[in-house]
Amino acid sequence: MAAPELISDAWEKLGGGQADIFYPDLFEGCWQVASTLVDVQQKGEYDADQVQQAIENELNKTLRYEQCFVRNGRGLVVADRGLNTKKITEAILGARDDIRYNWNVDDPNVLRIDLKGLKIFTRVTRRFSSAGSDVASPSLRTLETSELFEQVFDNGLGNPRVKASRLITKWKWRTLDETPEGQPRILANQVLSNYATPLDSNTADLSFTNLSEPASIYKYKMAFFSV
Repeated sequence: MAAPELISDAWEKLGGGQADIFYPDLFEGCWQVASTLVDVQQKGEYDADQVQQAIENELNKTLRYEQCFVRNGRGLVVADRGLNTKKITEAILGARDDIRYNWNVDDPNVLRIDLKGLKIFTRVTRRFSSAGSDVASPSLRTLETSELFEQVFDNGLGNPRVKASRLITKWKWRTLDETPEGQPRILANQVLSNYATPLDSNTADLSFTNLSEPASIYKYKMAFFSV
């Protein structure tokens, strides 16, 4: 069985980009999010069951959950990936006390999730932000971000399952004075592309090269409301 770290050593050959995605100061704090899956596309048989389940149970339905942004050790605003993953999971599965989330705001690329019978290892390997770390400008009202990440799902039985994904998000926001009461202050369009990643776990030189054509695509519209 290939350990997540072994898989990641090979994966990181594709790596690059800044240390994290940085956001304007107004993002800091927690937000009530309304996220709607507006489109699902499947290309080939990869993830066919999950795609069909999303079409039947999630398409054109709104999921509500909390998302938070915090300051890292450099004083820059970043997404609280550990807490945010927990909030989304609870919105889908309900409150759980048997799931452990391990994430460090100053070492943000790795997130580990432990639950009964399954370990999930997530690592961001490449990212891009249209603003870089220059997000303090008052005139900045839009932002485009992109992250490539791997996920390793290990149930302890046989080879782990490996997924490669790219998340592209287009953000726009307005000042508090410009936001009508009861309306979202931040809007986002998000595209999640999943790629087939054949894995020979008996080979040390793991290869993740089939990233040109996504096997499935999920498109979301998101609205962030002040809590």
